[in-house]
Formats: sequence, structure tokens, C-alpha cells
Amino acid sequence: MILPTLMLFCFIDGFAPILPSETLIIALASLWHTGQVVPLWSIIIFAVIGAFFGDLGAYHVGKWLPVSKIPVIRRFATEEALATARNALNRRGASYLLTARFIPVGRVAVNMTAGAAHYQLRRFMPTMIVADILWCSFSVIIGLTAGRFFKGHPFLGMVIGIACGITMGLIIDQIISRVTAKKNSQLAQEELGDSVV
Repeated sequence: MILPTLMLFCFIDGFAPILPSETLIIALASLWHTGQVVPLWSIIIFAVIGAFFGDLGAYHVGKWLPVSKIPVIRRFATEEALATARNALNRRGASYLLTARFIPVGRVAVNMTAGAAHYQLRRFMPTMIVADILWCSFSVIIGLTAGRFFKGHPFLGMVIGIACGITMGLIIDQIISRVTAKKNSQLAQEELGDSVV
């Protein structure tokens, strides 16, 4: 029952980040050392399948619905987030999609924007498969590491692993936000310089 639940969490998290799918992956991986949970390969496979179809769901929501006007979605995909994602997709689609997978709210905005901007599905799908595998593997590694260091205390290992995962997510989010802000500032200055000339 845990694997279908994991897949459902990852699926819903792909277009509505209300269920902490990374947390569940980390928790399961941290308990692996106890020998009382499902195999690691099954965690990865079920999580990746759920995440991929969740990402695909977000893409199609963005493609077929005016996401900026839907109250529930607007909380996650603000006009500013959508505009930033649209500009980044136009410049470097694959790398932006890969990076956004690691940011809970960011990935929803980016995937919906990819759909709204009619980013090619044949480019979106393989990129997201790679992104989902990397994201899931990263979460598993965090859980395994925490579980190994706290092998005699599985609950503590699970809590530490989840805390590390959340912290890493926040750090990645801050780094990306600063890099994006810096690049946007440079582009604005270049455009201003071109207009003056």
C-alpha cells in the first residue's frame, strides 16, 4: 500500500504542492537500513512515475487553462513566477526545467508555464524524465545517509533526513533566486543600453 501512496503523493505534488512527496521518499529511504520497508529500486520507480505524470498534468493544466486566473493555482503560480519561468524557458528550457524540479513551488509554476507557452511536449517529456530521476535519487540519498548515521534510531534518522531535505530545498531555492535575479538585472541593463544607442 505504501508504494501506490508514494506514487499518488508524487503525482499530486507535480501540480499542487500540498503533499510533501520528498518527505515521504526521504522517510522511506531512511528506514531502509531497518530492513522493514520496500526495496529502494521500487521507491525510485514509483516516485519517478508519479512525479512524471504530475509534471505532465501541470503542463496540460497550463496549456488548456488560464492558470493565472484560477484562485487555487494562483497561490503557487503567481504572475511574477510565471513571467520569470516563461523568460527562462525561452532562453534555456531544458536546464531550467531540470533545476525547477528541485523547488517545490517553482516546479509547478515552470511546468504550467511550459504548457501555457506551448513549449514542445517532445522536448518537455524527456527532460522531465531525467529531472524526476535525479530529484528522486537525490531524496533517496539524503534518506539513506541519515538512516545510516542513525541506524539504531530509525525515527531520529527519518526526522534528520527530512530536515536535511527541506534545508537543501531552501538553499537551492535561494541560490537559483539570486542567480535569476542577477541575470534578469543584467538583461535589463543590456536592453536599456540598446535602447539608448
